[in-house]
Amino acid sequence: MSPYVSYAVIIFILCSLVYAQVYRASSTTKRINLSSSNEIRNLLDPPTPLAEQLTARATSNARLMRAFSIHSTFVHGDIDTHTTFTKAAVELISRHRLPWTLFADIASNVVDAHLHRLSSVAFDTFISRITLHVVIVGLLQLEPSFYKIDPDDLDVVAGNINRLWTMSKTTTEIPSHMLAEVNVRLHRWLPTYSNPIEFVIPVYETLWRVIAVTVALNHNRSDVRAVFAAFLSQPDSRRYHYIPDGDPSVEVVMQEVLRLYPPTRRISRTYTASDFNLKYLPSFLAQCMTRTITQVADIEALQRDSVWGVDVNDYDPMRHLPQRCGEAQRRTLLAFGAGKLTCVAKTWAPHAAAVIVATILDRVGDGDKTEFEVVAGGGIGGRSGWDGWRIQRVGRGEEIVG
Repeated sequence: MSPYVSYAVIIFILCSLVYAQVYRASSTTKRINLSSSNEIRNLLDPPTPLAEQLTARATSNARLMRAFSIHSTFVHGDIDTHTTFTKAAVELISRHRLPWTLFADIASNVVDAHLHRLSSVAFDTFISRITLHVVIVGLLQLEPSFYKIDPDDLDVVAGNINRLWTMSKTTTEIPSHMLAEVNVRLHRWLPTYSNPIEFVIPVYETLWRVIAVTVALNHNRSDVRAVFAAFLSQPDSRRYHYIPDGDPSVEVVMQEVLRLYPPTRRISRTYTASDFNLKYLPSFLAQCMTRTITQVADIEALQRDSVWGVDVNDYDPMRHLPQRCGEAQRRTLLAFGAGKLTCVAKTWAPHAAAVIVATILDRVGDGDKTEFEVVAGGGIGGRSGWDGWRIQRVGRGEEIVG
């Protein structure tokens, strides 16, 4: 190679490196928020191979691997991990393994165990205890002796999961003792699982806020309480979908809760992109001329789209009846995602949440016919924001006893 060619190559490389740095520095579009139905569906159900979709999801969820030391399909992009985890999850929620009548019995026993000595407790603490306890017994253990789990231990696990989830969004400096406190308890309860938190988090995180919101919105509605009472006596699919004359079905109640308060408000996918054809560039140069882009599907905004009418922000289960809910409305309902990575518990989770809600409403009411009542706070919360809400034994006032 002549010296002139060598110089030309060197100059080309140097110029390319300089341009690449300028290109990356000027590429400020790293986060793109999506709120329209077509945009979000294209993000969640793209015409790309499964492996690419898994990688895009895993990259977006890297913070969860750091916070919880999980290695499931949510944070790993390989197909084998996805297949193994999905198969195990489907088996756990199988109706053959866990019929709805058995699940309802478990929920009833858990709720009774926690109400037995209860005087008064914060509403979100009670709901998170019940949900986590039912997940441990109903899905992962199926051992009656575990009805006696110490509420304080449940509070540590639920509270630390909540705090770790929140911290993972804002910092990489996460205290190691918080996860250790969770894992030591989960391993004690679930000794056959190598990393039980990988199965606990997806179910618990999906269910507990949905259950909390459903109880909060309906504890003083006699029509909904009656429908859920009938459902608890026969918690199968037929009763779940059954529409009484003039009253909402259990299904439409859960659909409306999920519409207004989706358990996952935003779904992200992260990938690399470039404005240039990098096919013929050396790999180190190509890498310099790519950028990382995160697209964020705003599920909460989509499900409150104006297509639902002027009362879009109001809680109205009856809007999901067939005569009021057409294709335009149904296309906005993406609480469990879309495409190849749709949540495997899309059908199971609302039904399971409804069973637990029915059990709670059967024991806890507005103080007229039950021994316990819901005391409402200022507004509907989520992961936090439940100030003033509590569950208390009728006539026990402000005393807080876990």
